[in-house]
Amino acid sequence: MSTDKKECRACKEEINSRASVCPHCRTRQPGAVTKICGWVGYGFLGVLMLSCVTTLMGGTKSQQEPRAAAPPVTNTTPPRVATTKAPKEAGSGRQLSPGTYYVTTLVDVHLGPSDDSKITSRAEKGEHTEVMEVRGDWARVSKYYDGQVEGLRAGEKVARWIHTGFLAKAKPKAGSESTCNDPRISADGLPTAGPGYAVSREDVEILCLGAKKALREGCKRVDLADRSIHREGAYYVHCEGENRNRFFTVADLRR
Repeated sequence: MSTDKKECRACKEEINSRASVCPHCRTRQPGAVTKICGWVGYGFLGVLMLSCVTTLMGGTKSQQEPRAAAPPVTNTTPPRVATTKAPKEAGSGRQLSPGTYYVTTLVDVHLGPSDDSKITSRAEKGEHTEVMEVRGDWARVSKYYDGQVEGLRAGEKVARWIHTGFLAKAKPKAGSESTCNDPRISADGLPTAGPGYAVSREDVEILCLGAKKALREGCKRVDLADRSIHREGAYYVHCEGENRNRFFTVADLRR
């Protein structure tokens, strides 16, 4: 009998060794099933053993070589350093030294060296003044005194300051000369200056400067200019064709 043949245990006929059922008597051959089951069992056992070995090796490696902790995340960006930027002074003042000066045009007098400080009075064109201290673009033209007389807190020391852009060593020319030499500025729209009128010649010069500034900023023609009666220390010009006035102060002319 060849090796790939076997005898049926029931009818004793020769059948294929791999047959699970005898083709002659239809008797089931348990040897084939047992062999197949054995193969399956061996395969399952092999997989189980391989899994166990892998687990053991992994555990051993974990014990022998513990995972290094991740390094802490550090910020490589340098810390920002707070900086203090000096405020930009308005205007184009000149560096002056203490001494005698003249006011070049009508200008506001402040109680501190900035445009934000309180306005206490106005200095007329040609007025003689003594500069006692220079701080940035501002000149102190008086001694310090108690601010209570200016309506401030008692004991608060204040002084009078003028922007250095309106001070000069030479005395300005007196007279009725005007800076309004532009045909786009209506002469009839300017107020009359002089004794008995609400504006001075210096006011008219400031209005002319304001009118020229408006022309540079897009105004086609200035048909009216005057001091404001509602806004303290303010002036205005009106441009032809516009439905509103353009207000400004002396400080605006320095910008």
